Amino acid sequence: MEITIAKAAILSHINNQPHMKNAIIITTMMLLSSVLPIMGAENDSIRFQHDPPFDSLLAQARKTGKPIFLDAYATWCGPCKWMDKNIFSIDSVADICNEHFICAKFDMEKGEGVRLKQLLNVTAYPTYFIIGPDGNILDSVIGMVADPGAFISFVTASLQSSEIDPTQMSQSELLLHMRAQKALHRGTDNEADMFFARQSDPTDSLSWHVIRTYAGEGTVAFRYVLGHRKAFYDKHNADTVDLVIQQTYAKAMFESIFGKPTDTVRYLRIRSDLTNQDFWFSERMIMEFDLLYYQQIGDWEKYGNTAMTYVPYYADSNWIALNEISWTIYEHVDNPNVVAAAVEWAARSVALQENYYNLDTYACVLYKAGKKHQAKKAAKRAIQSAKAYNANPELKKNNWPLIDYSNTEKLLQT
Repeated sequence: MEITIAKAAILSHINNQPHMKNAIIITTMMLLSSVLPIMGAENDSIRFQHDPPFDSLLAQARKTGKPIFLDAYATWCGPCKWMDKNIFSIDSVADICNEHFICAKFDMEKGEGVRLKQLLNVTAYPTYFIIGPDGNILDSVIGMVADPGAFISFVTASLQSSEIDPTQMSQSELLLHMRAQKALHRGTDNEADMFFARQSDPTDSLSWHVIRTYAGEGTVAFRYVLGHRKAFYDKHNADTVDLVIQQTYAKAMFESIFGKPTDTVRYLRIRSDLTNQDFWFSERMIMEFDLLYYQQIGDWEKYGNTAMTYVPYYADSNWIALNEISWTIYEHVDNPNVVAAAVEWAARSVALQENYYNLDTYACVLYKAGKKHQAKKAAKRAIQSAKAYNANPELKKNNWPLIDYSNTEKLLQT
């Protein structure tokens, strides 16, 4: 009976009080957080139209006044299939979507989906859109949403006329809101600081949970941890605190490097801050991200110089890192001293764990260093390794890809 009441309460809120967006979102999340684990259903699922003409969808939306819930997917997409099985089959999710939306799925690689992919600028699968009857995109989210409550908050938000105001939420409501935002791959920095500012003890377990889960590098909450490390070490274990600090810095540096465009100003600011903090992990972390940064912006001179410092101290026993750095030098760096070092690193990678990939890298850097006879010997070993791997019957049995060693063969012909 509780399940029926919960579902009825959610739908009643949406049907009868369209102006109370905050109440709907928070009520929905609170109810679902307790009942959704036992509401997983095979009884109902979202009733999608499959690859219909988009104009007909808009006509249906205009006629009914309902927005469109559009699932942009690909047939090979694992997360898309997971959502079909584990989220869209939940009664509460299906009830809300079927009652209040025109629901459609489009394969982005055929038919109408090809046009929609360009029209909607779909860059990853799955992507979910809420589209108004006028054809305007009301909201979208990229990627799998594993939290059913967060998914419901995403779709129901578009049914309301006012925006959510986190400043009006209680601490428990803010926690639920941040959980939903994170599940939808959205930022939570402002909400984390808002929550943190209200806490009487900024080092207690709840504050620490919010910091490590929702606070980014630029938040007041994270800066407080940096300034009061000993207090957090004493309460939450020094190793755990340092790990959270590393992860927070790493996330921010990664975003600044691989955002579009690369945010050099932000990267250099974070890099300077990490240098000044003087953690035990600062030097290694900075060099590792410097390698990524110089690679991203194409500054190969600095990439090579950084590799010369980094590898002997931090990568000498890591065959994967040795191989990757040596290959990048083969492709982009012309400094003969750096190329000579890459030959040694590739050889070290092979010695640690010989396989086709590092043998091929070793052959290539040898060739670039002018050691053609040795390069061809290494290339032959690489091809032998690839052939031995490809002969494994498990590859065909499990439909695993074979190693393509055609480029290695070309080296032998030069």
